[in-house]
Amino acid sequence: MIRFRYIHVPCWPPLSWLARGRYASTTIEVFHGTRVEISDEWFCEATWAGDFELGGFDQTDIVAGSGARLRDGKVVFVASGSTADRLHSLKTDAGVCVSNSLPCLLAEVEATVDPCYEGYIEDFESIIKGIEKYQRVLSTSTGSVDLTYFDNLLWDGRALSRQAKPGENHNFASFVHYRDFLLKCIQLISRDMAASQRKHPYTKIVSTCSSGYDSPAVTALVKQAGGNEVLALSFDKSRDGDDDSGKPIAERLGIPHVILPQDGWRRSNALSEVPFIAASPGTRDLHFKEAEDYLSHSVLFSGFRGGAVWDKVPRELGPTLMRRDDSGLGLSEYRLWIGFLHCPITFLGARQCNDINAISNSCEMKPWDIGGDYNKPIARRILEEAGIPREIFGVRKKAAGVFLHSVENFLTPLSRKDFQDWLGEHREHGRKRSRIHPFLWIGIVNNLIIRHSYIRFQWVKNLRGLWRLPTAMAKLERKYVRNYVRRYTFPWAIEHAKSRYSRPF
Repeated sequence: MIRFRYIHVPCWPPLSWLARGRYASTTIEVFHGTRVEISDEWFCEATWAGDFELGGFDQTDIVAGSGARLRDGKVVFVASGSTADRLHSLKTDAGVCVSNSLPCLLAEVEATVDPCYEGYIEDFESIIKGIEKYQRVLSTSTGSVDLTYFDNLLWDGRALSRQAKPGENHNFASFVHYRDFLLKCIQLISRDMAASQRKHPYTKIVSTCSSGYDSPAVTALVKQAGGNEVLALSFDKSRDGDDDSGKPIAERLGIPHVILPQDGWRRSNALSEVPFIAASPGTRDLHFKEAEDYLSHSVLFSGFRGGAVWDKVPRELGPTLMRRDDSGLGLSEYRLWIGFLHCPITFLGARQCNDINAISNSCEMKPWDIGGDYNKPIARRILEEAGIPREIFGVRKKAAGVFLHSVENFLTPLSRKDFQDWLGEHREHGRKRSRIHPFLWIGIVNNLIIRHSYIRFQWVKNLRGLWRLPTAMAKLERKYVRNYVRRYTFPWAIEHAKSRYSRPF
């Protein structure tokens, strides 16, 4: 009979855990942070659409967070019901290790990633292809780490195997059916997150609220579901500098709101980018660093993936959770450090994405079909029926996400200096390669593009007759900053993040 043996590691981030099982052993050692809920039969940092005391998070696909459950002499490791989180596992000669944190797992097995590999961004972004076609394996010095999104993992004491997450076929015959399903899920999660049986309840509901479609619709649903204590977070501008605050929407919904600077993360004196990049090297979620004080001990309801689920354009996305980008994934390590759960509402029931898209294109939704390229009838109906005037939201596509591929946005000064030093320390890895590697001339890149920010081509725009020069310099910037510099931030971030998981025993 398998049992858990818990080892509390107080210096770890509060929601991190790592389980280590040896072949033919009946004991699984579980190292965990302060806020992980533990019992004889299960442990978790999760909330789900069910009763907390029953620990049934392995029997539903409506779950935010992760954990493990003993059933019938086996252990089910449960991943979040979205692709904004994942599990990490490594099989060794002695047994297996499973963790909700990649840096934690790498620190435990004393593994490193290749500092010269150029494909990390594409590998992690491959999750947009869905849970059947993404890059499942991350190569390390100790072996291959398996990345598991959405599905669960089953350990029987001899082998670790992937297991499809259970879930019923929901009735999405109409908008009302789908909306009521979302409201019921939010209500069940809201009840579970604050259950009196929890040693560490989640005391706050937080939602994002922009001037677009997805996050305001989620905020309206949370309010309608009875979330009177919800706090709406807005970021003051999009990444293009346009006003993107959802303040007018939050005010009409009667919800307290906070407006945060989208570029506030750049004022941090710490290596603020590390947990975001260590989770997703192409992260666009750095602006959430400024929300740290509001997110602690909360459940964050977001609208990530709304572009794929609620857009009117007909598409065959099927049950594999395909999406347009990997936004939200960069929060998966950061939230463990801060202590909050992330529940993207648009993933609820999303294996029936074709049924949801059929609602958007149905006759009943025509009054909320405004045409054009930016058109989401489901989100529009949710908001307009909540009393939000049509003209104050969803007018033009904006995005608050941060891209680290331009001179202006490439790391904070402290992180940039640390990254440059790290590059210098790893030049020898480049010399050992059979081809000319960027590390051999990284000093040139540093001087021309990173260190001297005057390589910006705006000044040329005012000079007539030089229209080719701005284009050429833009291509130069994209090529060398994105392809040859930004690509190496992942192993740099992993190296720093691993230091959070040292054990004092």
